[in-house]
Amino acid sequence: SQVRFGAIGDNAIIKSGGTTALSLDTSQNAVFTASVKATQIEIESGVPSILFDETDVTANWRNRVQSGGYRIQYASDGTTFVDYLTLGASANTIEKETTFKGDVVVDGASITIDTDTAGSSLTWKESDSSTTAGQLRGYANRGDIYLYASGVKKTEISASTDSFIPALHIG
Repeated sequence: SQVRFGAIGDNAIIKSGGTTALSLDTSQNAVFTASVKATQIEIESGVPSILFDETDVTANWRNRVQSGGYRIQYASDGTTFVDYLTLGASANTIEKETTFKGDVVVDGASITIDTDTAGSSLTWKESDSSTTAGQLRGYANRGDIYLYASGVKKTEISASTDSFIPALHIG
Protein backbone atom coordinates (compact mmCIF):
# COMPACT_ATOMS: atom_id res chain seq x y z
CA SER A 1 0.00 0.00 0.00
CA GLN A 2 2.08 2.85 -1.26
CA VAL A 3 1.47 5.94 -3.33
CA ARG A 4 4.17 6.81 -5.86
CA PHE A 5 4.53 10.30 -7.35
CA GLY A 6 6.79 10.55 -10.36
CA ALA A 7 8.37 13.51 -12.10
CA ILE A 8 6.44 16.69 -12.89
CA GLY A 9 4.20 15.99 -15.84
CA ASP A 10 3.44 12.41 -14.80
CA ASN A 11 -0.01 11.35 -13.68
CA ALA A 12 -0.50 9.96 -10.16
CA ILE A 13 -3.50 7.98 -9.01
CA ILE A 14 -4.64 6.89 -5.55
CA LYS A 15 -7.17 4.08 -5.58
CA SER A 16 -9.47 2.88 -2.85
CA GLY A 17 -11.10 -0.52 -3.24
CA GLY A 18 -10.20 -0.54 -6.94
CA THR A 19 -11.90 2.83 -7.50
CA THR A 20 -9.85 5.96 -8.22
CA ALA A 21 -10.16 8.28 -5.23
CA LEU A 22 -7.64 10.97 -6.18
CA SER A 23 -5.70 11.65 -9.32
CA LEU A 24 -3.10 14.24 -10.25
CA ASP A 25 -3.19 15.31 -13.86
CA THR A 26 -0.17 16.36 -15.93
CA SER A 27 -0.51 19.93 -14.60
CA GLN A 28 -0.38 18.55 -11.03
CA ASN A 29 -4.02 19.46 -10.36
CA ALA A 30 -5.67 17.21 -7.76
CA VAL A 31 -9.00 15.69 -8.80
CA PHE A 32 -11.15 13.79 -6.27
CA THR A 33 -13.34 11.30 -8.10
CA ALA A 34 -14.76 9.22 -5.25
CA SER A 35 -16.39 9.86 -1.92
CA VAL A 36 -13.62 11.12 0.37
CA LYS A 37 -13.53 13.04 3.63
CA ALA A 38 -13.30 16.78 3.10
CA THR A 39 -10.32 17.29 5.41
CA GLN A 40 -8.05 14.30 4.88
CA ILE A 41 -6.78 11.56 2.64
CA GLU A 42 -6.57 8.18 4.31
CA ILE A 43 -4.07 5.51 3.37
CA GLU A 44 -4.62 2.35 5.38
CA SER A 45 -2.32 -0.66 5.41
CA GLY A 46 0.12 -2.44 7.72
CA VAL A 47 2.79 0.22 7.12
CA PRO A 48 1.19 3.02 5.07
CA SER A 49 3.66 5.17 3.15
CA ILE A 50 3.91 7.81 0.46
CA LEU A 51 7.01 7.70 -1.75
CA PHE A 52 8.32 10.75 -3.60
CA ASP A 53 10.81 10.12 -6.42
CA GLU A 54 13.35 12.83 -7.14
CA THR A 55 13.43 13.87 -10.78
CA ASP A 56 16.66 11.97 -11.44
CA VAL A 57 14.98 8.85 -9.96
CA THR A 58 18.15 7.88 -8.06
CA ALA A 59 16.93 9.15 -4.70
CA ASN A 60 13.62 8.92 -2.87
CA TRP A 61 11.83 10.50 0.05
CA ARG A 62 9.36 8.32 1.93
CA ASN A 63 6.76 9.39 4.49
CA ARG A 64 5.31 6.58 6.54
CA VAL A 65 3.70 5.53 9.75
CA GLN A 66 5.89 3.00 11.55
CA SER A 67 5.95 1.62 15.10
CA GLY A 68 3.52 4.24 16.37
CA GLY A 69 5.46 7.17 14.91
CA TYR A 70 5.48 9.28 11.75
CA ARG A 71 8.75 8.81 9.86
CA ILE A 72 10.29 10.87 7.06
CA GLN A 73 13.08 8.91 5.36
CA TYR A 74 15.63 9.56 2.63
CA ALA A 75 17.35 7.04 0.35
CA SER A 76 20.16 8.47 -1.75
CA ASP A 77 20.28 5.29 -3.85
CA GLY A 78 16.49 5.18 -4.22
CA THR A 79 15.92 2.06 -2.13
CA THR A 80 17.99 2.00 1.09
CA PHE A 81 16.20 4.22 3.62
CA VAL A 82 18.76 4.77 6.39
CA ASP A 83 18.47 8.48 7.25
CA TYR A 84 15.28 9.52 8.98
CA LEU A 85 13.34 11.81 11.28
CA THR A 86 10.72 10.12 13.48
CA LEU A 87 8.02 12.00 15.33
CA GLY A 88 6.81 9.52 17.91
CA ALA A 89 4.09 9.32 20.52
CA SER A 90 6.66 9.34 23.34
CA ALA A 91 9.94 10.47 21.72
CA ASN A 92 11.30 12.06 18.53
CA THR A 93 14.41 10.74 16.79
CA ILE A 94 16.75 12.20 14.15
CA GLU A 95 19.06 9.57 12.64
CA LYS A 96 21.38 11.88 10.70
CA GLU A 97 23.88 14.64 11.33
CA THR A 98 21.70 17.73 11.57
CA THR A 99 22.43 21.41 11.09
CA PHE A 100 20.10 23.94 12.69
CA LYS A 101 19.88 27.49 11.42
CA GLY A 102 18.84 29.93 14.14
CA ASP A 103 18.29 29.33 17.84
CA VAL A 104 17.56 25.95 19.39
CA VAL A 105 15.30 26.57 22.39
CA VAL A 106 14.66 24.06 25.16
CA ASP A 107 11.85 25.38 27.33
CA GLY A 108 11.31 23.67 30.66
CA ALA A 109 13.21 20.50 29.78
CA SER A 110 16.74 19.13 29.89
CA ILE A 111 19.17 18.16 27.15
CA THR A 112 20.76 14.72 27.42
CA ILE A 113 23.69 13.66 25.27
CA ASP A 114 24.01 9.87 25.36
CA THR A 115 27.38 9.17 23.79
CA ASP A 116 28.54 5.74 22.63
CA THR A 117 32.17 6.80 22.12
CA ALA A 118 34.52 7.85 24.94
CA GLY A 119 35.49 11.49 24.58
CA SER A 120 32.54 12.42 22.38
CA SER A 121 31.36 15.87 23.17
CA LEU A 122 29.07 18.80 22.84
CA THR A 123 31.27 21.30 20.99
CA TRP A 124 30.63 24.98 20.44
CA LYS A 125 32.51 27.25 18.06
CA GLU A 126 33.93 30.75 18.31
CA SER A 127 31.87 33.42 16.58
CA ASP A 128 33.95 32.99 13.41
CA SER A 129 32.31 29.51 13.16
CA SER A 130 35.54 27.69 12.38
CA THR A 131 37.46 27.41 15.66
CA THR A 132 36.43 25.31 18.67
CA ALA A 133 35.61 27.48 21.71
CA GLY A 134 34.65 24.77 24.21
CA GLN A 135 33.60 21.19 24.78
CA LEU A 136 31.67 19.14 27.30
CA ARG A 137 33.15 15.65 26.97
CA GLY A 138 31.80 12.34 28.24
CA TYR A 139 33.73 9.21 29.22
CA ALA A 140 32.77 5.88 30.79
CA ASN A 141 33.57 7.12 34.31
CA ARG A 142 33.61 10.92 34.18
CA GLY A 143 32.91 14.14 32.37
CA ASP A 144 35.39 16.89 31.40
CA ILE A 145 35.04 20.53 30.40
CA TYR A 146 37.51 22.04 27.92
CA LEU A 147 37.76 25.75 27.08
CA TYR A 148 39.83 27.01 24.14
CA ALA A 149 41.29 30.34 23.03
CA SER A 150 41.97 30.65 19.29
CA GLY A 151 41.70 26.87 18.96
CA VAL A 152 44.21 26.07 21.76
CA LYS A 153 42.96 24.29 24.91
CA LYS A 154 43.57 26.70 27.82
CA THR A 155 41.33 25.29 30.54
CA GLU A 156 40.50 21.72 31.50
CA ILE A 157 38.27 20.71 34.36
CA SER A 158 38.26 16.95 34.87
CA ALA A 159 36.50 14.82 37.46
CA SER A 160 39.33 12.29 37.64
CA THR A 161 42.63 13.89 36.57
CA ASP A 162 44.48 17.12 37.27
CA SER A 163 42.62 20.20 36.14
CA PHE A 164 44.07 23.50 35.08
CA ILE A 165 42.67 27.02 34.86
CA PRO A 166 45.60 29.29 33.93
CA ALA A 167 43.71 32.59 33.93
CA LEU A 168 41.88 32.05 37.23
CA HIS A 169 41.09 35.22 39.16
CA ILE A 170 39.00 35.08 42.33
CA GLY A 171 37.74 38.17 44.09
